[in-house]
Order: sequence, then C-alpha cells, then structure tokens
Amino acid sequence: MTLLRGMGAEFLKLRRSMTLWLTVLFPLLCMLAFGWYLATTHRMTWDNLQETFLIWLVFWSAGGTALQAALAANMDGQNWRALLARPVEPGIQLGAKYLTLLVLLLLHALWFSVLILITGLLLHAEGEILWGSLLGAPLATTLFVMPMLLLYTWLATAKGFGWTIGLGGIGMLVGTLLGTTSMGDAVWMYVPWAWPFRFPMMAHALSTNWPQLLFPVVATVVLTVTVLWVSIRWFRRREW
Repeated sequence: MTLLRGMGAEFLKLRRSMTLWLTVLFPLLCMLAFGWYLATTHRMTWDNLQETFLIWLVFWSAGGTALQAALAANMDGQNWRALLARPVEPGIQLGAKYLTLLVLLLLHALWFSVLILITGLLLHAEGEILWGSLLGAPLATTLFVMPMLLLYTWLATAKGFGWTIGLGGIGMLVGTLLGTTSMGDAVWMYVPWAWPFRFPMMAHALSTNWPQLLFPVVATVVLTVTVLWVSIRWFRRREW
C-alpha cells in the first residue's frame, strides 16, 4: 500500500505540470498533423495511419520520454531532503516515481492508438482496421522503452535536466538511424534505443526467426532490473 500511496502522491504533484500535459497534448497534436496530411494527400488508409505510430515513436521513445522524466525529476530536485525526512523507505519513493512515469508512458501510447482509431473512423480510412497493431503497439512500446525511461529518470535525479535531455537527443538520433534504416540490420538487437522502432518486425520474426524476438525481450527485462537495482541502491546511499 505504501507504494500505491506514493504513486498517488506523484500523480497529485504532476496533475498541473507540463509532465502530465505532455501525455495528453503531444499525441493529440501529432495526430492532428498526421490526419491533416493524410486527408489532404488522399492517403487516408489504415496502413498509413498505423505508420504514424512509428513516426510518433521517433519523437517520443527517446526524446519525449527524456523530457518527461527530466521535468518530473526536476520537480523534486530541491525537495528530496524534505521528502526523505518522511518515515518512508527511500527506495519506495523512487520506485513510486518510476511506476508513475511508466503508467504515463502506457497511457500516452494507448491514447495515441485511440486517436488513430478515431481519426480513421471519422475520415473513413480505406482498408481494414489493424486491431492487432492498435492494441499491441502501446504494450510493446511500453515494454521496450521501459529501461530507457528508468535510466532517464535516474539520470535526471542524479545529474539534472541538461544531462537527461542530452542523452535523450543522442538516443533519438541513434534509435532512428539503427531502428528504421538498413544501417542497423546487424546491430539493432544490441542498441536499446532501436528496440521500439523494430517491434513491428518482431511479430514477423516470431514465426520465422524467434531468437530475434527473444533477445530484445530478455535484454529489456535484464536491463530494467539492473537499472532498478543500481539506481535504488544509489538513491539509498546518497546524502541530500
């Protein structure tokens, strides 16, 4: 229950902040732009609408999550000494922040899928609705972005806003190059920033070359657990 109360406190802190508004407004603005382009160029098909998810990932999986993590951590930057004076395990406080940002990431991706569906229905997109992609893409996004989101949050807590945005910018560049072009065909499995971009191909890999799917999933779990363990251990020992 302590962890749930911690998450509730995090949501209360974020409810009027840019961190929360990014979850609502960024997908909406992206879909308005994508929908207008597809409608005016007469390319309104469900396949093209689903491709907008990949474009959204270019901006959000590295750069956007880094910005959101930096903003959330920056809110507590000057208040950790007061927060840690409370009778709550320090690891619980950091864990609550992690879980809150992961929930926001999942809601962000689900909201974008809902907007894809609404746009396609309102503008009479051609073809068949890709229900599997609409439901699976947000879950896969949350899974494969999770370790980097935790890393950004830890870095923002330890080093501040600038370091996090810098790493996010590098991640966006590396992820786009290795995750969406042939440059990364041989190495993308070893680059966490490329994983979210390659997940549409992973569904096909499940039936043809399942180790390609298994490695990123296992690596995601291992990297997530490692970041959690190291960051919480660091947080408990740090003097504020």
